[in-house]
Amino acid sequence: MKILQNRKFAIVVFFLVAIVSTLLGSHNSLSRASEQVEEAFFHKEVLSQRRAEFQDFQNRGFDGLGSYTLAMEGYYSAPAAHLEDCVDYANRILSLIKDDVSEQIYNEIYESRRTLIAALESRDISDIYDAQEKLYEYIMQLDENIVTNNYDDFISVRVDFMNADDTAKDSGYNQCVDYFMITEMNRFPANTLRHLTSVDMPEKYE
Repeated sequence: MKILQNRKFAIVVFFLVAIVSTLLGSHNSLSRASEQVEEAFFHKEVLSQRRAEFQDFQNRGFDGLGSYTLAMEGYYSAPAAHLEDCVDYANRILSLIKDDVSEQIYNEIYESRRTLIAALESRDISDIYDAQEKLYEYIMQLDENIVTNNYDDFISVRVDFMNADDTAKDSGYNQCVDYFMITEMNRFPANTLRHLTSVDMPEKYE
């Protein structure tokens, strides 16, 4: 009887270990896959590869993401590169407006720029988006009634800043996240395992 009980116990332990190992392995592999998608936000080579996979998905007749076709056309650098340009443009704007604006306005832009730099360094896409939106808001509040010196130069740099912001948003990164979710994470068994093991999904830039 003891032998039978020990055998049953061993079988139960075996299956429990197998289940836990499967869940841990699934968590690790799905987490790595999610992290690899986010790498497209920071590296143009990864973004280019993901965009090519997305385009092939569409070319094979899948229209689940058809509304994104135009956004995927052309070639873009990774969003992070364009946001680094925004940091540089914001610095140039600060140098142009320093004699015109109040200390409060200057500090708002200055601190927003620093927050964006910190977010880019931490590689938190949600924080990066929030920091850029705040910096964009402060810069767009400036007009000819506030900037009286170097206004033409200011407008030129602000246009460059706006273009870099638009290009970061239109890089195709968010569409690559959607493609990943549709083709991998929302399919069985990944769609079940990611909930069971609390896998963090790739963040979109929005």
